[in-house]
Amino acid sequence: MKFLIPILTPLAIYTVLQQCFHTVNPWVKILALLILIFYFFYKKNIDEKFIDSLDKLSLLESKSKSKFKFRFRFRFRYFQNAIIAITLIIILLRIIQFGFRLNGDTTHIEDIATLNIKGINALFIEGKNPYSAEIDPYRVDIEYKDQQDNNKIKSKAVYYSGYKYMPLQLFFYAPFTLLFDLKGIYIANFIVYILIALICFFYLKKDSKDSKDSNESIVNGCMGVIAFLTTDFFFTLSFNKGTNDSLPTLFLLLSLIYCSSSERGKTKLSAVMLGISLLIKQFPGALLVLILTIQKKYRIVFLSMIILAIGVVPFLLSDFNSFMTQAIEFNLVRPVRETSIISYLPAMIGKLIPAFGIIIIVTLSIIGTINKESRLNIENGLALPTLTFIIFLITSKMTPTHYFVWVTPIIILWFFKIKRV
Repeated sequence: MKFLIPILTPLAIYTVLQQCFHTVNPWVKILALLILIFYFFYKKNIDEKFIDSLDKLSLLESKSKSKFKFRFRFRFRYFQNAIIAITLIIILLRIIQFGFRLNGDTTHIEDIATLNIKGINALFIEGKNPYSAEIDPYRVDIEYKDQQDNNKIKSKAVYYSGYKYMPLQLFFYAPFTLLFDLKGIYIANFIVYILIALICFFYLKKDSKDSKDSNESIVNGCMGVIAFLTTDFFFTLSFNKGTNDSLPTLFLLLSLIYCSSSERGKTKLSAVMLGISLLIKQFPGALLVLILTIQKKYRIVFLSMIILAIGVVPFLLSDFNSFMTQAIEFNLVRPVRETSIISYLPAMIGKLIPAFGIIIIVTLSIIGTINKESRLNIENGLALPTLTFIIFLITSKMTPTHYFVWVTPIIILWFFKIKRV
């Protein structure tokens, strides 16, 4: 059984990591960054022990010719079958859980989902521009200098009442919500959820195709799927809360995978996926645009910007000010949430934290660009986006749990991508 410890180590570390993401306390989320930094430096050693343990299990398999000899030996074939069985059981349990959620009430659904419903009704039923429609009055107290009163700092209430996300999100959810109302959000999110799980499996399985044992790739794929399916906050947010973060994450993940591929034509696919992600939600795609720009991958950035422009032009032409106010300005002036470490710091220091986070992200991206052989570029560059995304989330003024949905599948691909060297 001692051979199982190195094999299960990535899963154990990931389990602790996701619990850090799930907590409301922002200081605990800093622990997640420390864990990732630890894994960043020790991943190679962990991978070597992982492969060594699989080799020893395979050796026991080959030596255990008699059916009586495996009584006190954990053979690789049985370990592999156990992993597959666990994966299938968790999939079944998630499907059952989804069924109960779908047949239950919608009292737990968040305002993000109801905003999408209102935006869809405004656009497709009432024929209104969702960005200029009065569908979601959100009050933001903005400070300003009153020049008529000796430049005293005062505040005024500004209401942002229109749709606050990018337009493609409405088009994706519309067929489901028009047929099933609020529960259509659950159905759409479940489809996205399954697609991300499949991507994790096939990417990890394919990436290990050059391993000595093809069974090894199946173990890698199943371990990644188990990690994803057991990330309870991802499932809960998608179906109890109806958040909209899994959808842009799906296309962001595909963009990263295609970007790291050496196959011809993948660059265009990466740009298309990134453009779609940006058209669904401003973040997390904007972070990847920053990283790729610093890495001088201008072609991907340029093509994705063209796709983004094509998607938003109709709404800009319809009401330029409303789109810019709701989709851009609102996200810049939103107040600090209690889930951010900024809310615990003095005002002056708190204002510097987001800028400090961006400086670190830019620095890491530059290091990864200058030194192609750095650890930031190992595993097809999954380490760099993982670290930069976490740094952004921890240093941002929002930091709600559902933002950590962005980075979850990327971490899984990084953690469970085991290759023989």
